[in-house]
Amino acid sequence: MKTRLIIPITTLLLMLFAVSSCDNSINTDLEETLAPYLELEAIDEASNTTLTIRRGTAAGLDSYFAFDVSNIETNGIISEGLVEGWCLEWDKPIAQNNDRHDGVEAYSTFGSEKWKPVNYLMSIKNKLKREDPSLTYKEIQVAIWSLIDVPRFNVDEVLAAGRMPSRMMTNGQPNFSVSKVKDIVDRVRSNADAYTYTETTPFMVFARTENNSQNGGFVPCESGDADQCEGYVSISGSVYVDANGNETLNSSESGIQNVTVTLTDEYGNEHVTQTETDGFYSFVVFTGDEETSFSLEIEQETDNTEDFNEGLFDTYLPTTPISGISVSIAEDNVSGINFGFEPDIDGIIIALLGGDGVEPTIVTNTETKMFWTKQLVYGLLSELGLATGILTEEIPSEVPLSLLTEHLEDIENLLKENPFQFGENKVYAALLTILRNSSDLERLLAELLTAELNVVSGRGSGSIEFDLALMAFGESSAIELSGSLPGLRAATRVETTNADGMPDFKSMRTVEDAEEILHQIRTSQIGTASVTTGIMPLTSSAELDDAEPLLQSYNLSGGGGGSVGPAE
Repeated sequence: MKTRLIIPITTLLLMLFAVSSCDNSINTDLEETLAPYLELEAIDEASNTTLTIRRGTAAGLDSYFAFDVSNIETNGIISEGLVEGWCLEWDKPIAQNNDRHDGVEAYSTFGSEKWKPVNYLMSIKNKLKREDPSLTYKEIQVAIWSLIDVPRFNVDEVLAAGRMPSRMMTNGQPNFSVSKVKDIVDRVRSNADAYTYTETTPFMVFARTENNSQNGGFVPCESGDADQCEGYVSISGSVYVDANGNETLNSSESGIQNVTVTLTDEYGNEHVTQTETDGFYSFVVFTGDEETSFSLEIEQETDNTEDFNEGLFDTYLPTTPISGISVSIAEDNVSGINFGFEPDIDGIIIALLGGDGVEPTIVTNTETKMFWTKQLVYGLLSELGLATGILTEEIPSEVPLSLLTEHLEDIENLLKENPFQFGENKVYAALLTILRNSSDLERLLAELLTAELNVVSGRGSGSIEFDLALMAFGESSAIELSGSLPGLRAATRVETTNADGMPDFKSMRTVEDAEEILHQIRTSQIGTASVTTGIMPLTSSAELDDAEPLLQSYNLSGGGGGSVGPAE
């Protein structure tokens, strides 16, 4: 494909003298006018493109515009057809009632540093919608405006000035969620620097219209987000921890990341993809309007040595069919083709702890519940000392308070919102959670919290996929055991007053006080008998099909460097 420098001299001169037909003035400063084009390469074969523009909703698309792209030559970047379109200049109008714009020039933003935030947003757009089904194109559109350098856009300032485009307002109020826009923008800006362009990542094509109309953008059908494109359909689903073994993905269950899924078409052509952090996978295939058959499967052995397939089959058992799944599609997307796996609890416990002459095959560097109890006690002592100014001696903690607080915040955001939300007094709430043992739920939560502290602190098996799948099983089991999500969440949000049966933690003033409380914990019935530094034998009081002994075994198995596979 041929490319050329961004803007010819004649075009520059025309742009400098262009006058807008909209109510808002256009900044004609040379540097700012050219800023959106810098670093971009023109697509020669799409230098005289025609865009027929409609509102996205009118065309059945969840986007600001619907672009019908035509009059382009064959190239490896874009093709003709209907695509989702986005507004790239919030302060300029564009005719969009099936209006035709000729002579549009197309520029690729692939590889551009300036456009990396917008392209990262395009890469996570579908994931954001899965996480929040109430999200609409309006939040995405306003986030795009917020991430573009020119023209400058600040949602609070534009709203305060009464300059928000009318489509985004109803009765004088924004008809989108301002807080969600800000959350999206913060998330993108926090992660965009680490985003890497690949051959399959979505990226924006910059469509420069005539000078008195706003420029548009769209993700080409060839770049990995093509299910909104004419003739393309998506086949999607999730690989998940089927904690209750009912062969159905429930709201309490989480996905398994980094699993390779294989799609084969009726001609024998194979396509592979890997699950995202939430277990979701998607294939985008071209069918035109012809009925086409595909089959899906998850293979135990793949060519990718970095995926989790072999580790998954070593430790989990499928609850749903994993091969020979057929689907025939023509024009409609297909979703919800899910693959469920439940942990081989007996096998994992033996792999973690060994037994009957069998050496452990999963090596971890986890710490016990007593270790984390000690860190939380010392952390609370640090908080009390900092608050009152009475603490003058050094606290012999292996995990300092600042890092411990970070770990608890990470746990709140690990997989599901439930079961752990610690409130303002995080260390104290976590300490009471890890010590309570008056019910099956409390005992499970104590082991789960210990396991999650191990995972977020980098103590685990060395396989983040194995660790997170185990945590997903624990969280789902706790949610199921609670009977209701709000009840479980409330159960872990403890009051700041001292809990019945617990030591008087808030009377601590010195390290000696903390050590005395730790001695009480070790020698009393506070907590459970699993608060030991040795391996706890399984007893008849714990059923092997429960999550608690599995998590307990994980927590007690530490000592190695962490590896899933034969211990060396």
